[in-house]
Amino acid sequence: MSELTRTVSQAEVISTFGTSFWVSSDSAADYVLNPAFLRFAMLAIGIYALMDQGNGAQVLVGWQHPVMWLTMALAAISGLILVVGLAFQLHRRGTLRRIYTPFLMLPIIMLVEGTEQGVVQLLQAGDWKTLPQTLTDLTRDMMVIILLDVMHALYVVPVHPRASLDPPGQAGADPVAQVQKQAAQPTQPATIVAPEAPIPETMMDTSDRTEGGAEGETVRIADRSFPIGDIQSIRTEDHYLNVVTRASRSMLRAKLSDLDVLHDGRHGIQINRSQWVSFAAIASVVDEENGQVTLNLVNGDSATVSRTRRLVFMQLYNSHRARQA
Repeated sequence: MSELTRTVSQAEVISTFGTSFWVSSDSAADYVLNPAFLRFAMLAIGIYALMDQGNGAQVLVGWQHPVMWLTMALAAISGLILVVGLAFQLHRRGTLRRIYTPFLMLPIIMLVEGTEQGVVQLLQAGDWKTLPQTLTDLTRDMMVIILLDVMHALYVVPVHPRASLDPPGQAGADPVAQVQKQAAQPTQPATIVAPEAPIPETMMDTSDRTEGGAEGETVRIADRSFPIGDIQSIRTEDHYLNVVTRASRSMLRAKLSDLDVLHDGRHGIQINRSQWVSFAAIASVVDEENGQVTLNLVNGDSATVSRTRRLVFMQLYNSHRARQA
Protein backbone atom coordinates (compact mmCIF):
# COMPACT_ATOMS: atom_id res chain seq x y z
CA MET A 1 0.00 0.00 0.00
CA SER A 2 1.12 3.17 -0.49
CA GLU A 3 8.78 10.74 -1.14
CA LEU A 4 12.10 11.61 -0.70
CA THR A 5 14.14 12.92 -3.59
CA ARG A 6 14.41 9.36 -4.88
CA THR A 7 12.41 8.06 -7.80
CA VAL A 8 8.71 7.89 -7.00
CA SER A 9 6.69 5.15 -8.69
CA GLN A 10 2.98 4.60 -9.10
CA ALA A 11 2.10 1.24 -7.57
CA GLU A 12 -1.28 -0.28 -8.42
CA VAL A 13 -2.87 -1.86 -5.36
CA ILE A 14 -5.90 -4.16 -5.53
CA SER A 15 -7.93 -4.47 -2.35
CA THR A 16 -10.05 -7.30 -0.98
CA PHE A 17 -13.08 -5.33 -2.21
CA GLY A 18 -11.79 -5.79 -5.78
CA THR A 19 -11.14 -2.09 -6.37
CA SER A 20 -7.84 -0.68 -7.60
CA PHE A 21 -6.03 2.40 -6.35
CA TRP A 22 -2.59 3.84 -7.02
CA VAL A 23 0.00 4.78 -4.40
CA SER A 24 2.60 7.45 -5.22
CA SER A 25 5.54 6.55 -3.01
CA ASP A 26 8.45 4.15 -2.75
CA SER A 27 8.45 4.30 1.07
CA ALA A 28 5.96 2.23 3.03
CA ALA A 29 6.44 4.51 6.05
CA ASP A 30 5.19 7.49 4.00
CA TYR A 31 1.87 5.69 3.60
CA VAL A 32 1.50 3.78 6.87
CA LEU A 33 2.66 6.64 9.15
CA ASN A 34 0.48 9.25 7.47
CA PRO A 35 -2.21 10.53 9.87
CA ALA A 36 -4.95 9.46 7.44
CA PHE A 37 -3.85 5.84 7.79
CA LEU A 38 -2.77 5.95 11.45
CA ARG A 39 -6.21 7.15 12.56
CA PHE A 40 -7.78 4.24 10.71
CA ALA A 41 -5.23 1.79 12.14
CA MET A 42 -5.95 2.88 15.72
CA LEU A 43 -9.70 2.56 15.19
CA ALA A 44 -9.22 -0.84 13.56
CA ILE A 45 -7.13 -2.11 16.47
CA GLY A 46 -9.72 -0.81 18.93
CA ILE A 47 -12.54 -2.56 17.08
CA TYR A 48 -10.49 -5.76 16.92
CA ALA A 49 -9.75 -5.59 20.64
CA LEU A 50 -13.44 -5.23 21.51
CA MET A 51 -14.33 -8.19 19.29
CA ASP A 52 -11.46 -10.44 20.39
CA GLN A 53 -12.60 -13.64 22.04
CA GLY A 54 -9.31 -15.46 21.72
CA ASN A 55 -7.28 -17.18 24.39
CA GLY A 56 -5.19 -14.07 25.14
CA ALA A 57 -8.21 -11.96 26.01
CA GLN A 58 -9.51 -14.64 28.37
CA VAL A 59 -6.38 -15.31 30.42
CA LEU A 60 -5.20 -11.70 30.92
CA VAL A 61 -6.59 -9.39 33.58
CA GLY A 62 -6.53 -5.69 34.43
CA TRP A 63 -3.45 -3.78 33.28
CA GLN A 64 -2.27 -6.75 31.21
CA HIS A 65 -4.85 -6.06 28.48
CA PRO A 66 -3.58 -2.57 27.50
CA VAL A 67 0.01 -3.90 27.57
CA MET A 68 -0.91 -6.68 25.18
CA TRP A 69 -2.84 -4.46 22.78
CA LEU A 70 -0.20 -1.74 22.75
CA THR A 71 2.42 -4.35 21.90
CA MET A 72 0.22 -5.85 19.20
CA ALA A 73 -0.47 -2.38 17.70
CA LEU A 74 3.28 -1.65 17.48
CA ALA A 75 3.90 -5.08 15.97
CA ALA A 76 1.13 -4.61 13.38
CA ILE A 77 2.36 -1.17 12.28
CA SER A 78 6.01 -2.29 12.16
CA GLY A 79 4.99 -5.38 10.21
CA LEU A 80 3.01 -3.29 7.75
CA ILE A 81 6.01 -1.06 7.09
CA LEU A 82 8.28 -4.06 6.52
CA VAL A 83 5.89 -6.09 4.37
CA VAL A 84 4.60 -3.16 2.32
CA GLY A 85 8.15 -1.85 1.92
CA LEU A 86 9.22 -5.23 0.51
CA ALA A 87 6.23 -5.19 -1.87
CA PHE A 88 7.23 -1.72 -3.10
CA GLN A 89 10.80 -2.86 -3.72
CA LEU A 90 9.60 -5.84 -5.73
CA HIS A 91 7.24 -3.55 -7.68
CA ARG A 92 10.06 -1.12 -8.53
CA ARG A 93 12.18 -4.00 -9.82
CA GLY A 94 9.31 -5.24 -11.98
CA THR A 95 8.87 -8.51 -10.05
CA LEU A 96 5.39 -7.48 -8.86
CA ARG A 97 3.13 -5.86 -11.43
CA ARG A 98 0.25 -5.35 -8.99
CA ILE A 99 0.04 -5.48 -5.20
CA TYR A 100 -2.82 -7.45 -3.68
CA THR A 101 -3.68 -6.45 -0.12
CA PRO A 102 -5.03 -9.89 0.95
CA PHE A 103 -1.53 -11.34 0.43
CA LEU A 104 -0.01 -8.47 2.43
CA MET A 105 -2.34 -9.27 5.32
CA LEU A 106 -1.29 -12.91 5.76
CA PRO A 107 2.15 -12.26 7.31
CA ILE A 108 0.69 -9.41 9.42
CA ILE A 109 -1.95 -11.73 10.89
CA MET A 110 0.67 -14.36 11.72
CA LEU A 111 2.90 -11.68 13.30
CA VAL A 112 0.04 -10.34 15.44
CA GLU A 113 -0.96 -13.84 16.56
CA GLY A 114 2.64 -14.63 17.50
CA THR A 115 2.93 -11.35 19.38
CA GLU A 116 -0.23 -12.10 21.37
CA GLN A 117 1.03 -15.50 22.43
CA GLY A 118 4.44 -14.06 23.22
CA VAL A 119 2.96 -11.41 25.53
CA VAL A 120 0.88 -14.03 27.32
CA GLN A 121 4.04 -16.05 27.93
CA LEU A 122 6.07 -13.05 29.12
CA LEU A 123 3.31 -12.14 31.57
CA GLN A 124 3.17 -15.79 32.66
CA ALA A 125 -0.59 -15.70 32.24
CA GLY A 126 -1.05 -18.93 30.33
CA ASP A 127 0.39 -21.66 28.15
CA TRP A 128 1.07 -21.70 24.44
CA LYS A 129 -2.01 -22.38 22.34
CA THR A 130 -2.50 -25.75 20.76
CA LEU A 131 -2.37 -25.99 16.97
CA PRO A 132 -6.18 -26.30 16.57
CA GLN A 133 -6.68 -23.21 18.77
CA THR A 134 -4.09 -21.27 16.78
CA LEU A 135 -5.68 -22.19 13.45
CA THR A 136 -9.13 -21.23 14.74
CA ASP A 137 -7.90 -17.83 15.92
CA LEU A 138 -5.99 -17.25 12.65
CA THR A 139 -9.14 -17.96 10.64
CA ARG A 140 -11.19 -15.55 12.77
CA ASP A 141 -8.45 -12.91 12.51
CA MET A 142 -8.37 -13.28 8.72
CA MET A 143 -12.11 -12.63 8.45
CA VAL A 144 -11.84 -9.50 10.61
CA ILE A 145 -8.82 -8.18 8.70
CA ILE A 146 -10.59 -8.68 5.36
CA LEU A 147 -13.53 -6.57 6.59
CA LEU A 148 -11.12 -3.88 7.82
CA ASP A 149 -9.34 -3.92 4.45
CA VAL A 150 -12.66 -3.26 2.72
CA MET A 151 -13.22 -0.30 5.06
CA HIS A 152 -9.71 0.96 4.19
CA ALA A 153 -10.46 0.86 0.45
CA LEU A 154 -13.79 2.63 0.88
CA TYR A 155 -12.98 5.30 3.47
CA VAL A 156 -9.20 5.80 3.76
CA VAL A 157 -7.93 5.66 0.18
CA PRO A 158 -10.15 8.55 -1.07
CA VAL A 159 -8.68 10.92 1.57
CA HIS A 160 -5.08 9.65 1.76
CA PRO A 161 -2.63 12.13 0.13
CA ARG A 162 -0.44 9.28 -1.17
CA ALA A 163 -3.32 7.36 -2.76
CA SER A 164 -5.39 8.05 -5.85
CA LEU A 165 -8.41 6.34 -7.35
CA ASP A 166 -7.33 7.59 -10.80
CA PRO A 167 -4.61 5.83 -12.80
CA PRO A 168 -1.29 7.68 -13.37
CA GLY A 169 -1.70 10.50 -15.85
CA GLN A 170 -5.36 11.20 -15.09
CA ALA A 171 -5.05 13.03 -11.78
CA GLY A 172 -3.31 16.34 -11.14
CA ALA A 173 -0.60 16.07 -13.80
CA ASP A 174 -3.03 16.21 -16.72
CA PRO A 175 -3.36 19.78 -18.07
CA VAL A 176 -6.95 19.20 -19.19
CA ALA A 177 -7.96 18.58 -15.58
CA GLN A 178 -9.01 22.25 -15.39
CA VAL A 179 -11.61 21.61 -18.08
CA GLN A 180 -12.76 18.44 -16.33
CA LYS A 181 -13.42 20.36 -13.12
CA GLN A 182 -15.56 22.79 -15.11
CA ALA A 183 -17.36 19.86 -16.74
CA ALA A 184 -18.41 18.50 -13.35
CA GLN A 185 -20.19 21.73 -12.38
CA PRO A 186 -22.91 22.41 -15.01
CA THR A 187 -26.46 21.51 -13.92
CA GLN A 188 -27.59 20.59 -17.44
CA PRO A 189 -26.35 17.39 -19.10
CA ALA A 190 -23.72 17.74 -21.79
CA THR A 191 -24.68 17.31 -25.43
CA ILE A 192 -22.55 16.17 -28.34
CA VAL A 193 -22.31 19.79 -29.48
CA ALA A 194 -20.19 21.15 -26.68
CA PRO A 195 -21.16 24.50 -25.19
CA GLU A 196 -18.90 27.47 -25.40
CA ALA A 197 -16.73 26.88 -22.35
CA PRO A 198 -13.35 28.49 -21.74
CA ILE A 199 -10.33 26.33 -22.47
CA PRO A 200 -7.24 26.99 -20.33
CA GLU A 201 -5.24 29.91 -21.69
CA THR A 202 -2.09 27.82 -21.85
CA MET A 203 -3.77 25.54 -24.39
CA MET A 204 -5.17 28.40 -26.48
CA ASP A 205 -1.85 30.21 -26.62
CA THR A 206 0.22 27.18 -27.57
CA SER A 207 -2.36 26.12 -30.16
CA ASP A 208 -2.14 29.50 -31.93
CA ARG A 209 1.63 29.50 -31.85
CA THR A 210 2.00 25.96 -33.19
CA GLU A 211 -0.89 25.75 -35.63
CA GLY A 212 0.21 23.51 -38.47
CA GLY A 213 3.53 22.86 -36.74
CA ALA A 214 2.94 19.34 -35.44
CA GLU A 215 5.06 17.84 -38.20
CA GLY A 216 8.13 19.64 -36.86
CA GLU A 217 7.69 18.49 -33.24
CA THR A 218 8.90 15.19 -31.88
CA VAL A 219 8.19 13.19 -28.76
CA ARG A 220 10.69 10.76 -27.23
CA ILE A 221 9.25 7.45 -26.10
CA ALA A 222 11.74 5.09 -24.43
CA ASP A 223 14.79 5.15 -26.74
CA ARG A 224 12.97 6.33 -29.87
CA SER A 225 11.78 9.70 -31.16
CA PHE A 226 8.58 10.11 -33.17
CA PRO A 227 7.26 13.13 -35.10
CA ILE A 228 4.05 14.04 -33.30
CA GLY A 229 2.30 14.45 -36.63
CA ASP A 230 2.97 10.77 -37.42
CA ILE A 231 1.48 9.37 -34.21
CA GLN A 232 -2.14 8.26 -34.52
CA SER A 233 -2.74 6.67 -31.14
CA ILE A 234 -0.96 5.36 -28.04
CA ARG A 235 -2.42 2.68 -25.80
CA THR A 236 -1.13 1.51 -22.42
CA GLU A 237 -0.61 -2.24 -22.13
CA ASP A 238 0.77 -3.13 -18.69
CA HIS A 239 4.18 -1.39 -18.46
CA TYR A 240 4.40 -0.85 -22.24
CA LEU A 241 2.96 1.60 -24.76
CA ASN A 242 1.53 0.43 -28.08
CA VAL A 243 2.50 3.35 -30.34
CA VAL A 244 0.61 3.43 -33.65
CA THR A 245 1.99 5.74 -36.35
CA ARG A 246 1.11 6.21 -40.00
CA ALA A 247 3.60 3.53 -41.01
CA SER A 248 4.17 1.20 -38.02
CA ARG A 249 3.20 -0.14 -34.61
CA SER A 250 5.73 -0.32 -31.77
CA MET A 251 5.69 -1.71 -28.23
CA LEU A 252 7.91 0.42 -26.00
CA ARG A 253 8.44 0.33 -22.24
CA ALA A 254 7.28 3.75 -21.02
CA LYS A 255 4.44 5.52 -19.19
CA LEU A 256 1.77 7.54 -20.97
CA SER A 257 1.71 10.03 -18.09
CA ASP A 258 5.39 10.92 -18.73
CA LEU A 259 4.74 12.19 -22.29
CA ASP A 260 3.93 15.76 -21.26
CA VAL A 261 3.98 17.18 -24.79
CA LEU A 262 0.99 14.98 -25.69
CA HIS A 263 -1.17 16.22 -22.83
CA ASP A 264 -1.36 19.93 -23.72
CA GLY A 265 -4.46 19.53 -25.92
CA ARG A 266 -2.82 20.75 -29.15
CA HIS A 267 -2.33 17.54 -31.11
CA GLY A 268 -4.63 15.08 -29.36
CA ILE A 269 -6.12 14.01 -26.06
CA GLN A 270 -6.15 11.11 -23.62
CA ILE A 271 -9.67 9.78 -24.15
CA ASN A 272 -9.72 7.19 -21.36
CA ARG A 273 -7.46 5.80 -18.66
CA SER A 274 -5.24 3.94 -21.12
CA GLN A 275 -5.37 5.59 -24.56
CA TRP A 276 -4.27 8.82 -26.27
CA VAL A 277 -5.59 9.68 -29.73
CA SER A 278 -4.40 12.26 -32.28
CA PHE A 279 -7.07 14.65 -33.54
CA ALA A 280 -5.70 14.24 -37.08
CA ALA A 281 -6.23 10.47 -36.91
CA ILE A 282 -9.97 10.72 -36.21
CA ALA A 283 -12.05 9.85 -39.27
CA SER A 284 -15.44 10.19 -37.57
CA VAL A 285 -17.08 10.69 -34.19
CA VAL A 286 -20.11 8.54 -33.42
CA ASP A 287 -22.52 9.46 -30.63
CA GLU A 288 -24.14 6.19 -29.57
CA GLU A 289 -27.72 5.99 -28.31
CA ASN A 290 -26.51 5.23 -24.78
CA GLY A 291 -24.49 8.45 -24.72
CA GLN A 292 -21.17 6.73 -25.42
CA VAL A 293 -18.81 8.48 -27.86
CA THR A 294 -16.90 6.18 -30.24
CA LEU A 295 -14.05 7.32 -32.49
CA ASN A 296 -13.31 5.71 -35.85
CA LEU A 297 -9.68 6.26 -36.78
CA VAL A 298 -8.22 6.60 -40.28
CA ASN A 299 -6.26 3.36 -39.84
CA GLY A 300 -9.42 1.35 -39.22
CA ASP A 301 -9.13 1.17 -35.43
CA SER A 302 -11.84 2.39 -33.10
CA ALA A 303 -11.62 3.89 -29.62
CA THR A 304 -14.08 4.81 -26.88
CA VAL A 305 -14.14 8.14 -25.03
CA SER A 306 -14.77 7.68 -21.31
CA ARG A 307 -17.83 9.48 -19.99
CA THR A 308 -15.73 11.62 -17.63
CA ARG A 309 -13.71 12.95 -20.61
CA ARG A 310 -16.54 13.34 -23.10
CA LEU A 311 -17.04 17.09 -22.66
CA VAL A 312 -13.30 17.79 -22.60
CA PHE A 313 -12.82 15.80 -25.78
CA MET A 314 -15.62 17.61 -27.64
CA GLN A 315 -14.32 21.04 -26.61
CA LEU A 316 -10.77 20.36 -27.74
CA TYR A 317 -11.77 18.43 -30.86
CA ASN A 318 -14.17 21.19 -31.98
CA SER A 319 -11.39 23.75 -31.39
CA HIS A 320 -9.04 21.64 -33.53
CA ARG A 321 -11.59 21.42 -36.36
CA ALA A 322 -12.21 25.18 -36.20
CA ARG A 323 -8.45 25.84 -36.60
CA GLN A 324 -8.31 23.47 -39.57
CA ALA A 325 -11.31 25.06 -41.31
